[in-house]
This record gives sequence, C-alpha cells and structure tokens, in this order.
Amino acid sequence: MRSSAAVLVGLALLAPAGAMAAITVTPVVADPYVAVGMYFAVDVTLRNTGAAAVGINLPGTNNLDQTRIQQFSQENLGGSTGTYELAAGAEVTVRFRFLALRTGPASITFIVSQAGGATQLGSGAVSFTVKEASEVVGATAPVKGKMQIRGNIIRMSNDGRSTNRQAYIILHGEPGGGVRLWVWGAGRTALGKISFGVTNNQISGSNGDGFTLDANGYLGIGWDGTVGGKPLDSGSYWIVATGAVQDRKPFLIVRHQ
Repeated sequence: MRSSAAVLVGLALLAPAGAMAAITVTPVVADPYVAVGMYFAVDVTLRNTGAAAVGINLPGTNNLDQTRIQQFSQENLGGSTGTYELAAGAEVTVRFRFLALRTGPASITFIVSQAGGATQLGSGAVSFTVKEASEVVGATAPVKGKMQIRGNIIRMSNDGRSTNRQAYIILHGEPGGGVRLWVWGAGRTALGKISFGVTNNQISGSNGDGFTLDANGYLGIGWDGTVGGKPLDSGSYWIVATGAVQDRKPFLIVRHQ
C-alpha cells in the first residue's frame, strides 16, 4: 500500500540555485498504520528532474528521533552499496524499514546528495503518528486472553540479514498483566523466548525478558523471525504465549535468494 488517510506526506525540493541536477524526494509510509512495537516501511521515490544523468549517494535520514523511531534497514539502489547513476527523467524507489518505539507524532526527513561530494540535490519529509496497539486492533482484535499474529509469513534472505516482512504480534489480556512469548519448533520443542535485547529495551511494555500489557490490556510486538539473535531456518513454527495471555499461533519462515 502506498498511502493512508492516517499518514501525512510532505514533499520538498531543495537544490542549490543554478544547479543543473535536482532530485525530487517523495517518501510514503507503506503500511496502513504505524503502531508502537511495529516494524514499518517507508518507500522513498527519487526522481531526476534535471536534463542529464546524475550520480547520487544512497539516501540518508535526518532529524530522526531515536527515542521514538529506530532505523533497521535500507534497500540498495540497483544493488549498489554506495552510489547510483540516475538517468534524466528516471526515478527509483528505495524502501527503508524502521521500528516504532513510542507513541506520538513523528517525522522523518530523507536527504539525497550528489555522488563524490556533499552537494545536496533534494530532500523530502514524511509525518505520521505512532499509535497504541489498542488503537489499531479494530474489529479483528483478539479476545481477552488471546494472541493474534498479523503477517505470520516472514520472508528473509538466505543469510538472514535482510528481512522484507516482519510479524506484528498483538496480545490482549488483563491490563498490566505480564506475558512471555516462546518459539516452538517441530515436536513442540522450545527454541527460545522472543525478547528485545539491550538495544530495543526502550520499547514500551518490554523488560528484556517478558512483556507487560498496557492500561487497555493490549500490547503490540514487532518480530523479525530471530531467536537469541539468530534467524530461524525455513519452516513452520509456533509462537506460544504464557502468563496473562495463554495461546499459541503458527507462523512460517521463508528463505529466498
């Protein structure tokens, strides 16, 4: 999805006066909503409005509030790891992935500079609101004491470093209740707990070992298919909730080239 009524998209063209090259930078949140604990994508379309091809650096972010939004990945331009040649009139889209840490208004600015120098060719910003899990559950919310997995097919590269889809686990139970999440393999073998290590402990509701439901009895948890910092192999698994939520749901890991 490329747009949502809940998402405000801003576009700015910033190019030096008299410059021959200019890039429009149009970012769009690619998910219907952004909720705390959720991995979400922003698609940034770059268009060369100049009359000649131009070399550009991979886009970078500016004014990112690290207490609210954490960047996780960025797709390369045409396989490039540093610079990219963009023909006159051509456009390309780069997907960025972020993790929403806290609720409230957020904004991300994306900047493109010319390859081989610091000349800024374009800039664009996107603004949105990070919501509570209870605000986005809608009519399909799990009943109290149960769990729901949105996006239960997780696709990642064979090396496990590039995940292009993450699960969003929604828990519903008594307000303030504690929940632990376990990953089971074949034969109901416990492979480990889902947790947010030291880097992500600032997520509301996470204490590094388990999770605490909010005042409405909900919690949303983004998960990328790793246990103990290691990506799971292709196959079918279960997520098992214990504590204030007691439930289990299946999910699938798909590896690809």
